[in-house]
Amino acid sequence: MSNVQSSSPDQVTVLVFKDNLSSRTFQVPLKFISGLGLALGAGTLITGVSLFLAVKYYYTARKADPSRVDSLQQEIQELKLSNQELHNKALNTGTATTTSAPPIQNTTHTESAPSTPANGTAHASLLPANVGTPPDPNTLPFKLDQPRATWQNKNLQIHFNIQYVKGDGGNQQGKIIVLASGPEALLTYPAGVLNLNGGESLIGPQNGEYFSVSRFREGRAVFENLSSQSLIKNVDILIFDQAGKLLLAEKLTPQPMKSSSKTPSKTTQPNTVAPEPAPPAEPASGQNDPGT
Repeated sequence: MSNVQSSSPDQVTVLVFKDNLSSRTFQVPLKFISGLGLALGAGTLITGVSLFLAVKYYYTARKADPSRVDSLQQEIQELKLSNQELHNKALNTGTATTTSAPPIQNTTHTESAPSTPANGTAHASLLPANVGTPPDPNTLPFKLDQPRATWQNKNLQIHFNIQYVKGDGGNQQGKIIVLASGPEALLTYPAGVLNLNGGESLIGPQNGEYFSVSRFREGRAVFENLSSQSLIKNVDILIFDQAGKLLLAEKLTPQPMKSSSKTPSKTTQPNTVAPEPAPPAEPASGQNDPGT
């Protein structure tokens, strides 16, 4: 049996009784008890932090496992091959349609040749099947004004204006997607348009850039730091409604940017006439002639 008594503010007296014999007493300083509590708390904290760091670094090392890295690289390679197959399929579809079209006599209008599928874009196989066929542009409440695609060094800039022309005070809402394609490339604006994780189609209209126009809206897309201008041959501007139906498809051919600098004209120097020599000054009155 033991009994604890407080003999002073800084010490604790402990009485120990054993077999009803005389008690034994000893005093324990409060500082010792406080230090022991702090040591136990610090040890518990250090143990918890160590366990947390051990688990964290374990998962980090597991993610950095070479076999996992190889697996991720293989998945990326498979996605690239799938994307290339879809792109080749789209090119083959456009080539077959172009072959069946009648020859074009005027080569200056090659971009307006009937080489696009029914929905108005060469990338029809990349779009969902329910996008439909775009209606006659003259029946739309808006129009695409001044679309152009120009090269500036290695940057491809696409500009266009959406103008609401129906005078009913309403507006047009929908999604915009810009595709820039070439023999071995397919670029999209905005980012996230391609369904790389699988889906009904490679391009999802619902991921396009939202727009709402009641009068006038300017559109712009830039593809920067391309390796070569020959990488991109065609640009398609696709406009969908909120339900994902294709309303308008405009095809462009990138053109080099026209230089705005003018040839400096020759500047004619004005004819300068040498000043006539001033006549000698006459001697002042009252001044003697030195020769006299």
